[in-house]
Amino acid sequence: GKRIILIEADMRKPSLHRFFGVSNEVGLSTLLQGKCKLTDALRQTDIENLVVIPAGPQPMNPSELLGSDRMRELVEMLEEHCDLVLFDTPSTIVFSDGPMLASWIDAVIMVVSANQAPRGTETHTRDLLRKAKANILGVVVNRMQPEAVDSCYYYSHYYAQALPSEMPAAALGVGAESEPEADKPTGSEPKPKAIPAPETETTPESAEENPFPE
Repeated sequence: GKRIILIEADMRKPSLHRFFGVSNEVGLSTLLQGKCKLTDALRQTDIENLVVIPAGPQPMNPSELLGSDRMRELVEMLEEHCDLVLFDTPSTIVFSDGPMLASWIDAVIMVVSANQAPRGTETHTRDLLRKAKANILGVVVNRMQPEAVDSCYYYSHYYAQALPSEMPAAALGVGAESEPEADKPTGSEPKPKAIPAPETETTPESAEENPFPE
């Protein structure tokens, strides 16, 4: 099967480490701050060929870290060893993280919670992603009740013509759910910029190191 690396890019309210039952002591945040090695942040899962990088401890500047040169360098390194790099991001409506990543990665898949996101949230999310020049592959509606499955027709019809034959190397799962507990709305965070390397920076591994054991 395809080798996949799933990155928890929601560094404010992460959940993937609990879902997969892995440690969150180090992860994307510590990796981007140069506080750990790549191998320290990789978490093997019970699913074959699936490796997870958890969010790590909550940083003071998650948007800056995601928009840094280090983030792009990390993705380029990971792409050498896997077939697909997936990101799980926070709500696009609440934070700018999703559109920021979507502006330079290969593709985006919107994720909408049925009967939970306020009406119009999905179209607002779509518009924000389009403004970021994102390549939207389609939409996933989760938490759907079986009796309401017909309401998904709109999404399947709307995106059916845009689906490519193959998934690009790097893709993003952008949430459209509303998050009232968020501390900063989209657009209120500082403009992304390169993060300077700390003096005690941990040198990343070379591209030859493979996160997937033979």
